Amino acid sequence: MSTPLTSTEVQTDSSLVTHARIVVHTLGAVTPQTSDNHWSIYLTLPDNAGSIRINMRANFGDPTGILDWTKQTYTLANSAIQHWDFPLALGTTVGHIARLIYGNRRERFDMSGGGSGCRWWVYTVVSDMTKAGYLPQDTPARIWPEMLYRYHTQKSRLPLHMVHGTFY
Repeated sequence: MSTPLTSTEVQTDSSLVTHARIVVHTLGAVTPQTSDNHWSIYLTLPDNAGSIRINMRANFGDPTGILDWTKQTYTLANSAIQHWDFPLALGTTVGHIARLIYGNRRERFDMSGGGSGCRWWVYTVVSDMTKAGYLPQDTPARIWPEMLYRYHTQKSRLPLHMVHGTFY
């Protein structure tokens, strides 16, 4: 079950989180050989009690990013093809991460053409979280090479150029 959260709710949320889970989702097959992907961040709650999904998306035909926060009863979505977990500093809360994102104006993002750009947004937020001391210092270097592929549920991953969106 998914519960939408407002920017005010997440910025004042004192719930502890233990890991940042970077997830590549399938959006379905484009051809039998390729799958469209989408990337998002999940903040996992202690004891696998659920997660907070941080998701930058755009509506078809409009590159303006929409930042969604949702509370999930699960820690890994059924649509996940691959995921990577990174431990958060002890005592990190949802509010810490939310205030960092809004403080750095990461909610103000234009996706690139065709709705691409979510990988760049995720990478940028992971880098911000690392600089703020919430993630281990090697996290951006560890996740970067994994983000340079298109993933498929049943086929090998294929190289995919990183498309940058624009923060404004």
